[in-house]
Amino acid sequence: MSGANPARIVLYVTRTDPTCRQVYDFMVRRDVEFQVHDVSEDREARLEMVRVSGQSGVPTLCIGGRAIVDLDLERLNQLFPRRVQGIVLGVAVADARRAEDRPPGAYVGHVGADTPADRAGILKGDLIIEMAQRPVRSANDVHAIASQIVPGSRVPLTLWRAGHVFRIVLRT
Repeated sequence: MSGANPARIVLYVTRTDPTCRQVYDFMVRRDVEFQVHDVSEDREARLEMVRVSGQSGVPTLCIGGRAIVDLDLERLNQLFPRRVQGIVLGVAVADARRAEDRPPGAYVGHVGADTPADRAGILKGDLIIEMAQRPVRSANDVHAIASQIVPGSRVPLTLWRAGHVFRIVLRT
């Protein structure tokens, strides 16, 4: 669970409420362990939510008996700060469109100035097809792999550029 609070965390939602989805997604992105109860289908959960929070509106997030009602991003960010992990490459990537003349990978749409990617020679338009000896088939692969790399590491990359495959080493 993210943060230092080991208290039981319960999110009360309804499936159709977009704000409930936002709170749910926030908790998942922050890697918080929590239970979810749909109060439109679970009468006991609805009664528990009202008892704990004094409210009948959703989303309601109960943490150790204390309630946060609606989308209170300021409070959520205080309770569950973003964990810094992995490395910053300095690229903006997107899923590459499938094409017969190139492999699957992550399309580099932007390279930040004076970033590890810039210093390694990555260019806008390159396709990252392998990173740290792992295949890259999408932008999500790049983010997932980067999140597991220790800062200060040397990261081997395989790129596809203008029909040619080549390898570089990125220093983080």
